[in-house]
Amino acid sequence: MKLAFLILLLLPITAHAEVMDKESSELVVWAWAIAPAILAFLAAVYMRWLLLLVLPVPILFFVAHLIEVTDPYVGPAIAREAGVSYLVASWAGPLTLALGVFLGLLFRRRVSSPNQSFKADGSAAA
Repeated sequence: MKLAFLILLLLPITAHAEVMDKESSELVVWAWAIAPAILAFLAAVYMRWLLLLVLPVPILFFVAHLIEVTDPYVGPAIAREAGVSYLVASWAGPLTLALGVFLGLLFRRRVSSPNQSFKADGSAAA
């Protein structure tokens, strides 16, 4: 009986493990995209040096996240379990962050440019 039990222990057993219980949820991915994008927009508009404080952590999050999503072994399992919307969120997150920075810098440039409707002495142009 003990011999049969030991032989049974040596046989390979197939294990079924889920991937998404170890990954961030789609809500967390969107939160890591939208909140830092808003902060990056405000930092780009008011104090550009704050981008050095706002951007590193979300960038590291998305680098690590996209490494897992694009992994040849884990990526297909993530796509199968989470669906297309998770993959869209995974790639749209960094784009949202970049868009926040871009729009903030564009808005800063438009706000800081001189108004063309006023003359140098402060009177309105005719």
